[in-house]
Amino acid sequence: MGRRRLHMLMAGDVVESAGTRSYLREMIRHFSGIGVEVKCHLFQFRLNDEIPGGENHISDFEEPIHLAPGGRLFRFLPRPAYRFFERLVLWGFMHRALREVSNADALIATGCLGGLHLGAGKLPASSWWLKLGLIEEQTTSGLRFRVRKWVESMHARRFANRIVVSGPMGDFIADEYGPPRAEQFILPCLVDLERFPRLPDREGLRGKLGLQGRFVFTYVGTAAPWQCVREMVTFFSMLHKEMPHAFLWIFTPDIKPFENLLDGLPHDCWRVEFRPHQELASVLPAADVACLLRRRDIVNRVASPLKFAEYLACGLPVMIGPEVGGYSKLVQDKRLGCVIDPDAPASWPQAVDALVDLVGDDQLRQRCRMEAGMLSWQAYTPLLGALFGGRDKVS
Repeated sequence: MGRRRLHMLMAGDVVESAGTRSYLREMIRHFSGIGVEVKCHLFQFRLNDEIPGGENHISDFEEPIHLAPGGRLFRFLPRPAYRFFERLVLWGFMHRALREVSNADALIATGCLGGLHLGAGKLPASSWWLKLGLIEEQTTSGLRFRVRKWVESMHARRFANRIVVSGPMGDFIADEYGPPRAEQFILPCLVDLERFPRLPDREGLRGKLGLQGRFVFTYVGTAAPWQCVREMVTFFSMLHKEMPHAFLWIFTPDIKPFENLLDGLPHDCWRVEFRPHQELASVLPAADVACLLRRRDIVNRVASPLKFAEYLACGLPVMIGPEVGGYSKLVQDKRLGCVIDPDAPASWPQAVDALVDLVGDDQLRQRCRMEAGMLSWQAYTPLLGALFGGRDKVS
């Protein structure tokens, strides 16, 4: 098979949603790298009145995004009225995009796709519904929720193929709407190993960063409550009592909220700073353990956090919640860290013992790095090439 054109259609948010932006950016880049010609049709829902309507470009994302016109309308109209207008613009955008798609092409569509079912023509034979997250993350009741579930049921019937970010996500969608008529492909949030080269001289790095003799516990992310940051700080406080040389190193844009959370701890046992994402690979390997606490709920059960693969790529074992996609079981089965329930503090003392014992494993960092290779774009792009007609094929 020669080069094949792949159309990507999205209606949603890539401006504020760093996870969506990263996922789509890397997917597009790696598709292009294996010889798949990608044509993007990306519609951005308006978040403010600053970005003009029509085609726009944003930093950290090469593909153009399209917005509905009317910055002033967004400012002055009641929000439901503007969103109705925006949906009309989106409907026209989708139908113009579909006119460019031939039956020989492939289509991957994600986001708010209800307009596809209002008079749209036949989709190409190779059409894929990409499911990145759950509606249930926002609400599980009300008219809006019921309408969105109804629209998703139409997606499930119309798209023969599905791409999901985790096995639990695929199971959830199948339980809600039935199994796919054709194929399902699991494409997690993957790490690009080109951005995370081989592990550096760790002791030299720790010396340069002033971390000699420390047991370094690190976290990358925001201070959002669903990240269990209060529980993480409480856990570290308990850890610090057992290990006075423990050190908490946080990378976040939410510096002040974390400083407020940590104010009760000695100031020489923690550091909060912001670094651009591309710089993290040069400093994270100096840590001992990384944190990815999440609660038991359906949103976390189907998740695929990118930071998990990036932590492993830095050689870091992970302290993870009990139901984080398929990763909690992976951590437990392959001893890549420890599983800790943020809602069961009575179990934390045993978790501290298990964590300290695990970090004493000399082979642990290389084992983490090896698993990162399995969760990398380098491992998955040949599979994508086989599905969508790139140069690299899987026999």
